[in-house]
Amino acid sequence: MSQFDFWQRWGFDLNDAEFACAWAALGVAAAATSDERTWGKRRETPAAIVARAIGRSGISESRLPWAFPPVAQHSDAPRREPPLVQGTSPQDWARAWADAPLPDGPEFATSDSRPRLRIMCAPPGEPARPWLRLLAEAEPRVAALSFTLDAPQAEMQVGWPLRFGFLPNNAAQGFVDSARFYWPANHLSQSVALERGRTNCDLLVYRGTARGLLRELLDLPIRVKANVVVLKGSGHEEWGDVSAQLAAIVSEVRASGYVLLPEGADDAAVGPLLNDLLSQISHAKTFDAVVAQSCGHEHYDSSRAYSDVIAGFTDEFIEFRISTLAVRYTQRMQSLPAGSELDLSLLGIQKFELAQGARGVHVAIPPEPQPTAAGAPPAPPPAAPPTDVAVAPAPEAAAAPVDDIHRVPADAVRLDAGEMEFANESGGSSDLALVGAALDEATIPPQARAARAARFLQQRSYVRRGHGFVDAHHGFIAGVSAMVRLRIGPQDDAWNALAAEFPVERLPQYLEQWNLTVWLSEPNHFPTPLKGRIKLPQDGASTECEFNFVPASFPDFEGRMTVLHRGRVIQTAVLRAAVLPAGAQASAAAASGPAPPQAGKAPSLEDWIPVRQRLGELGERREYDLAFVLNHTQSGRPLVSGLSDTHAWLSDLSKSVTIAKDINARLSPVAKSVADYAQGLDSVKGRALLVQLALLGRYLHIYLVEEQLGASGNRPNLAREEYLQIVSTRSDAVIPFEFIYEYETPDDDAELCPHWRQGVKNGACGTDCDTTSGKRVCPMGFWGLSKVIERHALTPELANSGRELYLQSETCRESDTLHLRGVGVFGASERVLPESLTAFTASLAERTGHAPGQATDWDSWVEMVRDNRPSLLVALAHTDGNGANVSLEIGGKTIKSIQIKKHHIRSNDDDPLPLVALLGCDAAGTADDYGHHVAVFRARGAAVVIGTIATVFGDHAAQVAFRLVEGLLSDSEDAPERLGEALRALKRQALLDDLLMPLCLVAYGDADWKLVRE
Repeated sequence: MSQFDFWQRWGFDLNDAEFACAWAALGVAAAATSDERTWGKRRETPAAIVARAIGRSGISESRLPWAFPPVAQHSDAPRREPPLVQGTSPQDWARAWADAPLPDGPEFATSDSRPRLRIMCAPPGEPARPWLRLLAEAEPRVAALSFTLDAPQAEMQVGWPLRFGFLPNNAAQGFVDSARFYWPANHLSQSVALERGRTNCDLLVYRGTARGLLRELLDLPIRVKANVVVLKGSGHEEWGDVSAQLAAIVSEVRASGYVLLPEGADDAAVGPLLNDLLSQISHAKTFDAVVAQSCGHEHYDSSRAYSDVIAGFTDEFIEFRISTLAVRYTQRMQSLPAGSELDLSLLGIQKFELAQGARGVHVAIPPEPQPTAAGAPPAPPPAAPPTDVAVAPAPEAAAAPVDDIHRVPADAVRLDAGEMEFANESGGSSDLALVGAALDEATIPPQARAARAARFLQQRSYVRRGHGFVDAHHGFIAGVSAMVRLRIGPQDDAWNALAAEFPVERLPQYLEQWNLTVWLSEPNHFPTPLKGRIKLPQDGASTECEFNFVPASFPDFEGRMTVLHRGRVIQTAVLRAAVLPAGAQASAAAASGPAPPQAGKAPSLEDWIPVRQRLGELGERREYDLAFVLNHTQSGRPLVSGLSDTHAWLSDLSKSVTIAKDINARLSPVAKSVADYAQGLDSVKGRALLVQLALLGRYLHIYLVEEQLGASGNRPNLAREEYLQIVSTRSDAVIPFEFIYEYETPDDDAELCPHWRQGVKNGACGTDCDTTSGKRVCPMGFWGLSKVIERHALTPELANSGRELYLQSETCRESDTLHLRGVGVFGASERVLPESLTAFTASLAERTGHAPGQATDWDSWVEMVRDNRPSLLVALAHTDGNGANVSLEIGGKTIKSIQIKKHHIRSNDDDPLPLVALLGCDAAGTADDYGHHVAVFRARGAAVVIGTIATVFGDHAAQVAFRLVEGLLSDSEDAPERLGEALRALKRQALLDDLLMPLCLVAYGDADWKLVRE
């Protein structure tokens, strides 16, 4: 017999209303006495226990704990009663609740302020809704009913307007669309389709079971963040199963609460219900009370609806009210740099009203200067500042406002929730939304932004000594535990820091902090990279993360620190230190004093590689699945670090470099013998080429992926993820990841998959495709056709001999769109016959809407750039030379790559950031001089540079250029919006059109650029 069945039998003589009261009183008493050693022995009446419990709840803002009343062992025996009810009758407990006093005080005068039940525990083995229904029906009624939720991973950051989120292809999108049809959801909410570009929401709405939601979340390639999960259709599972699934869901999305709507409720009512939830939130009510009132709304059966809803919240979230945003927004405004301004014109409050604090918005407006009376002496000038105080230049005077609605100093604004009107949706909640929008767009003076304290990647290292740790002044010690702490913060003598500033020019104002992942990898001293997490606020130091390891005996320590945000590399640095022999512990571990004879180099951060110039750009960047960082150690050993949010590994690149050259050698003949490959993959040579490339691609897969992810306990599914970032820190470490082959190694006589065309069209192979036997070979096995790959490469002229090279960071920009219309400019090598350019130039003119400009040499190129301000530059150049003398030729005129200057890309800083295509012989390269041309053009201001992995000869470069223009400037309605997907799509289409060389195209730069083709 279930525990609830026992209590129903115990209260058999009570009617339904009386039993509901008795049930409420029993749980309140169980919670109140659960921590008392005299439980069951104190001779208090039920009424006294309940009254005492309610009196306690007045201390904690009306929260009233409730616990499922315990059942004694063998309580199914007819005459055996639990200690809680011994000596009492069911009628005593019913009266205890019916006559329970509400706490005194004006704050309890309204029905919304009645006690809010918080359920502390529940039996896992039986349905929860039957006994929850009784708690909702007990008289006097409670204002709210919710489970307590222990969610240590919760990250509560409520946005306003409220963000309704839903997963792709889930019926919840219809719920959200329906909700936003009504007022106030159409004004105070946002609809968020959760995908790579937008992963955060406030309410994650889902149609289906808890098990189904958990499965979808775990299968997603991204990690979704939500404050509350709203689930419609939890089924009839036992509460123990559902609660366990909910705990996993809450942990996965870092939520602070959940709401389970009953399966039997009408789907058509969910949209109006969500709208009513929003309406109640806008009235500054707590979320548990919001759920109680909304779910008892007329959209549901008011007598039964709330009792069929199960909700749980953390203690922190249970007290959140929308009015608390007034404090949060005021703090944000006060923390903005001096001189920052907000545009409050949307509030529609006149100047004198702002000064008087209209609608709870107080602005201390400086008084207008008064004219001096005739003959009166002029006002004295302001006193000069002390000579030893640096004074930032005053901002330029703003133009006089055309009316009384104007920009105001941010630090002069204060919001008072007590004076805001939350009785209607158009009052305080709307004002908070408008003030929040103004905060997101706050104007910060350039000089104030520059004056913000710079922050740096910093570390402190320690070695164990006795029962504690001391500073590693003289390096680490073999066999002795070591600890490295890392943070990002202002200069501090106690911390060793990089000389280069961390790229925090400006965090988006709507985010108070960034969550960053940090990996420390060192293949000689620990085989698996170590992971840490830090939170970086708007200003000041981040939280710290800690790495613990035991160094081996040889060689010295050379670890790479890599900082990622949403799966993409922000900055990397090298931590170097001596590793002393184990016998040096007694002398070298000293925290102070002169260095002992065997002392070595103290741990220090040295070579740095910034991938981003500023974090503020990352707000619009999508989440990626994997990042690969390619670099060399001081001894010249080439390495690659594979990094994700949850897993990391290291691989040696030595063998992969040789494979890269072999791939180039296999592809180059294709451009020389166009006729032999006219039928593409369906030709004999095309199939043979695909097999050879797959064999080489399998080697890359083994060296870079399988040896690590295929090991026991690792996550091989990571290699199947779709979005990759590749960061190359050395020119000879560029590897053709695009040709990694993830299907089974094909036999020499493997046949082309008969379904390959359909697979390429769909972007994925069908379930009936043979990818495991080796009897078939399929182009969709190559990463270049199945994944979106973002590449970043080094800037060679910033390199210093004998040390790591510096990476070209992402171009600084204010927009995330790349306009490709307008005049396109191109130049061609004299080895490219004019007639081979006909199709390319015709396509360029048609797609851009303007006749292209052809540069006859590099001087002409500069003139074309100056006169046309192009967004698209195409160089069909011939390359020659090596090292510092590598060169590009167009029109018979040659220029060294390092001599390319800014005016070859843009004539001035106001010109658009262009996309540059370098499609000459080995223009990106995997042969001798990798990526030099690409890196220079990126360094000089190109938004993106597209090159080729293999050598493209003469006239064939024009065919590749034609395909590039057709793909990037496609007028198809289905054309991908983002650069990364667009490049992948044009490769697929070229393959379908029997062209093989476009497979060699690679792009360097942000794959998230939005292509504007109109």
